[in-house]
Amino acid sequence: MSTGHLPADANLDTDSAAAGGSNGANGATRVDFVTRAQAAASALPQIEKHVKAHPYTSLALACAVGAVAGAILSSRIARAVLTSVATVAGVELTRGLLRQTLARAQTATT
Repeated sequence: MSTGHLPADANLDTDSAAAGGSNGANGATRVDFVTRAQAAASALPQIEKHVKAHPYTSLALACAVGAVAGAILSSRIARAVLTSVATVAGVELTRGLLRQTLARAQTATT
C-alpha cells in the first residue's frame, strides 16, 4: 500500500478546520483529540510519582477499577451492549474505509 498522495490531494489543506476525509471526518475534532491525547500522555509520568508516593491508595484505586470492570463485564446485558457497540463501530469503520478506497479509485480513474 502506498502512502503517497493522489493528484486530487495535491492542494489539500490539512490544517484547516474544514479538512476532513471522504467519510465526513472533521479536521477540528481530530486536532482536539490529538491535543487531549498529548496532554494525557504527558500526565503519565505524574502517575508514576503518585503511585510511589501513595502506594496503598493507588492499589485500592486499581482494585476498585478492576472490580467495577469485572462487574460490568460479567453482566449479560452489559456484554450484549458492548458487543453490539463494537459490532456497529466495526461496520462503520469498514464503511468509512471502503468509501475512502472507492473515492480514491474514482479519482485515479478520472
